[in-house]
Amino acid sequence: MVAIIRCDRDEAERRDSGGQIAARLGLDSTLNITRRGKAWNGGSHLTVLIDKLHGGDYVTNLGWTTKLRNSSADLDLVLEVSRVEEIPSPVPYRDIKDLVPRRFRDHLVHEGPIPEGTGKALVGALIQIRPNLREVIERIEGVARQYPIRDSLAGQTVAMQRDATIGAVRMAGMLGSVFARWDRPRELLADDAVAPTYLSRVPRPREDKQIDHDASTMIGWLTDKTPHTSWRKFTGFGQRLYVANANNDIAENTLGTDLIYFNVTRQSIILVQYKRMDAGKNGFYYPTATTTSPPNWSAWRPWTGTSPRTRGEATTSAWGRARLG
Repeated sequence: MVAIIRCDRDEAERRDSGGQIAARLGLDSTLNITRRGKAWNGGSHLTVLIDKLHGGDYVTNLGWTTKLRNSSADLDLVLEVSRVEEIPSPVPYRDIKDLVPRRFRDHLVHEGPIPEGTGKALVGALIQIRPNLREVIERIEGVARQYPIRDSLAGQTVAMQRDATIGAVRMAGMLGSVFARWDRPRELLADDAVAPTYLSRVPRPREDKQIDHDASTMIGWLTDKTPHTSWRKFTGFGQRLYVANANNDIAENTLGTDLIYFNVTRQSIILVQYKRMDAGKNGFYYPTATTTSPPNWSAWRPWTGTSPRTRGEATTSAWGRARLG
């Protein structure tokens, strides 16, 4: 995968001075930074480093980012950017974005990991501008294929777990590359170390990809873009439907919804929230007013209509007597 990191002035100075020292010692340049954990889903990433230069965004370095640990702040993570290599002449980020196909451009994030297809498109655009960077990128990505095991018994145990896990996944007909991405131990495992379980170091799936997929996919319907990047238009079966991706947007913060379905033909709105089920609770989830976040009734207004589930009879519950205003 590919990630974007925007370095502030202090981070850029530490990166550049550390790179000069590493070059004199014949070592790889490394930079440690702290970021909000919500934007990073684990794993390791080829990273495009962007600096603010001459009033614009420029790609100045490439590297390989790995999550190290939580910082003193619970929501923050310490990230290690290793194999940092400077681009001799910085490339304007705007020029790179202009070469990214339109269908991927909407998925570029300000900072953090980006979807696999979008990442390939971004790297392809960079190579199109600077063909000589292809060798640099291949050299940096080489770290993903290497982890020193040597004679460490604990390391060999992890390697066997990895091979068995990926083999079982492929036998089940699933995509093995997803399980091949993992957070490598920071140091070489000693013989007397307790080998970590391989699956505990594989990044857990995030809801973002599922939401992005569902917001743009509906079997049997024709889909089209709209002037607003968050909305998609669907037509089919004599109906017209708009779907909004509200994930990480104002609508989610206000209503707790990830997708909004607006059926123009039937004049109806459906709000959908994605939840990861907890196996310890038998996959059961039901929001109630007794939770730590009670419903915000001030945002609702009385409704005198009827509910389809009561076949014309007025609903009597609090939820049935109100609708969003």
